[in-house]
Parts: sequence; structure tokens; C-alpha cells
Amino acid sequence: MAIYLSDLMTNGAVVSRSAVGGDEHIQTASVRIPADTVLTTADKILVARYPTGTIFDQIVVEIPDLDGGTTLTLNVGYDRPVVDPSKAYDASTNPYITGAIGTADADFFEAAATTGRTGGVLNLSAAGFTVTTSPASDGFVDVSITPAANATSAGPAEGQINFTVKALLTDLNQTQGEFSGANAYNYTSTANLD
Repeated sequence: MAIYLSDLMTNGAVVSRSAVGGDEHIQTASVRIPADTVLTTADKILVARYPTGTIFDQIVVEIPDLDGGTTLTLNVGYDRPVVDPSKAYDASTNPYITGAIGTADADFFEAAATTGRTGGVLNLSAAGFTVTTSPASDGFVDVSITPAANATSAGPAEGQINFTVKALLTDLNQTQGEFSGANAYNYTSTANLD
């Protein structure tokens, strides 16, 4: 299992303050996928951490060619937040952050998109999913991409996935996560940081 973090996740990830007066908040993020990477269903790409109750209006994902074949499909959804998002969940060493959701929904926004096979733009707006709030519980969600089907082979070169997330934030008491950034592929490196 490989976990790929955006520049936001390596720098704290949580939107630090609510939009004033219900204004829409626009967040951008980028994730680098190293050359020769064959994405599998065990992998995760983590984009940004939002408080639950956030109303997502639009998510635009620019995806490079991530598959040398034609089998890769990608889910866009949310993951369970953990203390260190560069490591898999573990109840003892890497548990959920306080108040975090108990389950993930890998395809909350989009299921099995084929965009990663040749590259393109995935525009998830009101036409792509029902504009709604994230799960009604206290805590946070990590917007994520997870392969729904394995890639046939590596994409042709190192690729960069770019995100734009437009959302209305409702939580007035947001706090930064405490991420070590270790043991993951991060935005500025193509090497595993073990």
C-alpha cells in the first residue's frame, strides 16, 4: 500500500478558518505520482482535510495519464482521518484524530472514473453529484482518490494531479492536524520517505 500526499497534506491539510459570511472557499492542491508507479486498489491519494459539515459545491480534478493500459478507474470520496495521514490506520499507533468519522466513503463524489487512463479533467459539480454536506458527525474528512480497479501498467511518465475544491465551511473551531509526513510519497519528492 502506498499513500500519496498533496502539498496541502504535507503542510497540515486543514483549512485553517471558515469562510466569512458563508462565502465560498476555494482550495487548490497538487499530488505528484512518480514515474513507473502502477496504482492499485490498495493505494490512496489524500488531498485535503475538511471539517464534517462542509458543503462541497465543486471538485475539479486534472488527471494525467496514470495507466499504460486501459483498466485503471478512480473513485473520488473521503477517507477516515488519522493522526498521520502518511501511514495506514492503526488503533494503537495511528488512530483517528479526536472526533473523526469512523468509516470512509471512497466514492462519495464519483465512482470508477476512467479519466486516469489517458488523462483529462474530472469536473464534479452539481451535475456530477448531489451537492450535499459531508457525513453528519463531529470531526474531519480527508478528500481522497482511490483506485477502484488496478492500472494495467505504469503511466508513461511522472504525473501531477491538480485539484480545485470549492466548498462552504460551517465549522468555526477548526484545528490543524499534527502530521509527521514520514513514510509516504510527498509533493516535493518521488522517493519513499521511510
